[in-house]
Amino acid sequence: ICRPADLVDKVLALELGAADVIESPLNVRELAARIGRLLTRRGRNPQELIVLENATVDLRSAMVMHRSGAEDQLSPGQVALLRLFLASPRKVLTRDDIIAAAPAENADAFDRSIDSRIVRLRRKLDTETITTIRGAGYRFDPPTPRTD
Repeated sequence: ICRPADLVDKVLALELGAADVIESPLNVRELAARIGRLLTRRGRNPQELIVLENATVDLRSAMVMHRSGAEDQLSPGQVALLRLFLASPRKVLTRDDIIAAAPAENADAFDRSIDSRIVRLRRKLDTETITTIRGAGYRFDPPTPRTD
């Protein structure tokens, strides 16, 4: 990432082996499109890359890359839970739906353990896109693409 119109920095970065150079301020939608293109060229499915408000999730490697530069590893159960929400955007999923489709990593999953799993996933994703629907379950509201 370089300052706008800094041609010397752009050329130097490309000569040193950078695959691409992006000007700051950074447009998140453009960045996601560029990353998706690179992953496609390398045989990766861009659908495996989820861009949220404060982080990007690579489902294949189960890594969360935060805007701050920090990274978090998702457990297999958290990846299964996130995939379940991604497959049913804006649909309320009951605790029973979640237990059936994304069982806990230990065999003793029970109704209220879902709450803890959701809290941990929200914390790792640094997002509020998973909404609690009181008395019903949980709903994933994907972020709207930003155009800034």
